[in-house]
Amino acid sequence: MAAWPNPAVPLLLVAALLAFEDWLTTPSCSGGPPAAHGSGDLRAMMVADLMLLGSDATYADRFFGDHVMYKFFANSIQTLKPDMIVVLGDISAKGSDLTERKWISVIEQFEEILGHHSSLPLLIALGDKDVGTCANLEGKFVHCRAKHLPGLDSCGCGAFETSNVSFVSLNAVALLCGNNDLRFGVERFMERESHHFQTLNEAEGYPLGCEKREGSTDISWRQNSMESGTGPVVLLHFPLHKFDAEVTGVPASSESIVSDRPSLFSSSKQRGLYDRLHTLPANSTQYILQALKPRIIFNAHTGSFSDFLHADGTREVTVPAMTWKGRGSASNPDAVLALLSGVGLSRADIAAVVAANPLLLRSSAKNIGPRLLDLRDRLGLSAPQIVRFLLIGSRALYSCDVGPRLEFLISFFGSIELLLVIMKKNSMILRSDLERVVKPNVALLSQCGLSVRDIALLCSSKPWMLTFNPERVKEFVLRAEELGVPRSSRMFCLCMMDKKHITIYKAFLTICHAMHSCFMAAQ
Repeated sequence: MAAWPNPAVPLLLVAALLAFEDWLTTPSCSGGPPAAHGSGDLRAMMVADLMLLGSDATYADRFFGDHVMYKFFANSIQTLKPDMIVVLGDISAKGSDLTERKWISVIEQFEEILGHHSSLPLLIALGDKDVGTCANLEGKFVHCRAKHLPGLDSCGCGAFETSNVSFVSLNAVALLCGNNDLRFGVERFMERESHHFQTLNEAEGYPLGCEKREGSTDISWRQNSMESGTGPVVLLHFPLHKFDAEVTGVPASSESIVSDRPSLFSSSKQRGLYDRLHTLPANSTQYILQALKPRIIFNAHTGSFSDFLHADGTREVTVPAMTWKGRGSASNPDAVLALLSGVGLSRADIAAVVAANPLLLRSSAKNIGPRLLDLRDRLGLSAPQIVRFLLIGSRALYSCDVGPRLEFLISFFGSIELLLVIMKKNSMILRSDLERVVKPNVALLSQCGLSVRDIALLCSSKPWMLTFNPERVKEFVLRAEELGVPRSSRMFCLCMMDKKHITIYKAFLTICHAMHSCFMAAQ
């Protein structure tokens, strides 16, 4: 049995590991001497992009990741002694795909990480990882998320006041969307808060007015007589728009969003596209600044620290990501956009694809690069065909190797157009195991005498047929045979239904047979 050359080596390794963990979880500040704190100052600890997995967390996540995060929070709270904790979105790594029960497990996981500090006042804003993107943003879904977070309404917004400091939390994801009911709900919420703060100012002698902003076609707000910086502290996930004409709006820190990665984007077009998808629109930014007159704005999402001063003097601070998973997200957009352009997509095509699934820009270029090239070189798809595929199946592009799956399905169905029709009803067909699920189901249906056209027809009406467990598909075949329909009949594929429908169909046949017998007897 091998032995350590020196018995002290294991002890030194353990000591080094403990020292590294202590260094990793001990907060440090840089950038100048700390500001003096008055006795009545409110201290808030702000974090973002926790990327928790809840009940889906692995043993390693629970034992190592949560332990390190627990120690970090404990050390930070002990050092900063905050009066409250603020999470600026993306508390979950995949909250938009979780059920309500699993979403609750994410909140419980965060409470376990906080430990006995969970009694501190807690404010949580919603991020795109929590509620999804504009393509699948629904009011009912957002409400199911927001009702488990303190103080948020059905739109994902909330207003709080503690130690005479007012906070307004906004659903920034909804503000990214165009004609979305949630966006209008957020705007109505801001209008109510604006009226509330103006009423407070009116009591101090400031008059109220109402005016529609010039040049705006979809937003109108009260003419705010409040001075800039006298409103609430605004909390949201996405950064605000930076106006080109905002000559007095300059970075207050060298790590500004505007200049922290100048070499990341190879062209101004790519940078502009990324900014439009990952910062609030100009009209929403104007609305926030004009209606709320924020004292200060805190946001996240970019993964890096930023301190920006707007033209009206409003300070905007971007909080860096809590985990490394959130920090790497901003390094991918340039490479992903270059890959999309490299396979022949125009600027308009790229904008449409990314608008359908903005998370594509945060995927790994190393993973999706070969898969995109396969679409063009291996499968021979034209640029318009690649666009139509990405509008439907871009999620599969960064979750699995789509080349072999597409090659088999296109050859089986005969054309990419027919496959796209089926994918619209069931996009899981590309993410299912080809060798263990799709091919066995196709072989089974072919053995039943169904032609390719019949299987395509079956998949159009029952798009889950090819992605079900093959054993379940065998059950469907047996149920169809219970009706006495021969496998060679074209009605066979229409008779593969569940037991409830088979029972109803049998009862219908029995009634028809009885009526026919009565009719014959009467004759």
